[in-house]
Amino acid sequence: MSLPMPQELQNSVWSPIVFEFMPTDGLAVLYARIGNQLAEDVTWDADAPILIKPSANISQVNYVALPSSQDEFSNSIDRLWKQSRPPQTWVRNTSQADFQLELYIYVQRRITNPGIRRATEARVEASAAAIREVLEREGSSSTYGPAAQRYWAISHARQPEGTPIEPPTSASFAQLQRIDAMHSDISATLDSNGSSPSHQFVRVACRLNGGIIHLELDVAELRRAVGMPSYDLFPPFRPDLEAIGPTENVSDTDHAEQAGE
Repeated sequence: MSLPMPQELQNSVWSPIVFEFMPTDGLAVLYARIGNQLAEDVTWDADAPILIKPSANISQVNYVALPSSQDEFSNSIDRLWKQSRPPQTWVRNTSQADFQLELYIYVQRRITNPGIRRATEARVEASAAAIREVLEREGSSSTYGPAAQRYWAISHARQPEGTPIEPPTSASFAQLQRIDAMHSDISATLDSNGSSPSHQFVRVACRLNGGIIHLELDVAELRRAVGMPSYDLFPPFRPDLEAIGPTENVSDTDHAEQAGE
């Protein structure tokens, strides 16, 4: 009988768990008793096999599983009981002697704190696509700008598989939201002034043969010709944010001992 085993198997024999069980209780009760005896930091599949040793001197690879049907299970227990008794005691009376049967199962340790993954470019792109899908479905695409969404995608790409898509709560994410909002305000101001990069041509006054004429020049071509960057060097004025200082002095507990010397 071939048993399904994981590809990578780490064998660790723990202290045996001893409990009483009556074969007449059934196979389902045996599974429940074993599951209740296990520690909380391990997992065991409900359909995993329960293994026994057919004989005393046998290797682990030759362990066999208990039958899955109740009739075959009862027959196996009866046969194991006979093997554990001398031949002259095979004929049982109403008083049946107890015997100890060793059962073996394969368990896995429960992952309580999954590690952080590497934020590879493929994972970041997958997280970014999932975030865009959620924002479009909720109708909040304009709430988070490109900088905030990029940070969100990188943060989510580092999380374990299956982590819900929720906005980060860090201060860095809040700062990037502020930067996106300021960038949006600047772009709106530039659009209203006609100096946005989206305006490809601008009207420029030139003197030709002593007269003033107005020409429309390509902004991108003009910037490349004079060696200027592709962004506006004169953004709209932004007043400084008012900094609110503390109303009370804070005790310097870190240097209290030095002040007393």
